[in-house]
Amino acid sequence: PTDFFDPRAAQVLVYKTDDWAKLDPSTAKSVEDLKMLLKDKPTNFDKGIPVLPPIPASQVFRVKPQYMQFANGEGIGFITYYAQYVSPVTADRIFYTFQGLTNDGKYYISVFYPVTTALLPTDPNAALGGASYDDWAKNYETYLANLVKDLNGLVPAAYTPNLTLIDQMVKTINVS
Repeated sequence: PTDFFDPRAAQVLVYKTDDWAKLDPSTAKSVEDLKMLLKDKPTNFDKGIPVLPPIPASQVFRVKPQYMQFANGEGIGFITYYAQYVSPVTADRIFYTFQGLTNDGKYYISVFYPVTTALLPTDPNAALGGASYDDWAKNYETYLANLVKDLNGLVPAAYTPNLTLIDQMVKTINVS
């Protein structure tokens, strides 16, 4: 592992839920938010999906959210992108994450896996489509809406690795 948490590194993390709840009010809120999300199972995620460990950036979008059961719990898996400023989304910046809780609520499970797709450029300048950064940034919300629509429209096999394989791996998790 690296010296810092990197959500684009493949990893399965298991934490005691109480440890997150006691650590900080923000991590306690993330735990409670995930509990409510799994209880209510909304389909609109405009306010984001809780992710632990905390990532020091904003969750820009959520793609292909899916509630899933694992051997002794449940959670939600999705593709996401985090940024600290308005920036083009490139193939190396998105990742898959699964955030879940064991049935007894004692353990918080975080899965992170790097994914990519040919839909996204590898060069940030290519994402600008020939426009200046300032002109491109003026249409950022439209850019994101179209990108999310296109990414949601892809079949699981259009991602590398195939999202079905990651989902199958997540479903085998058994915390004991």
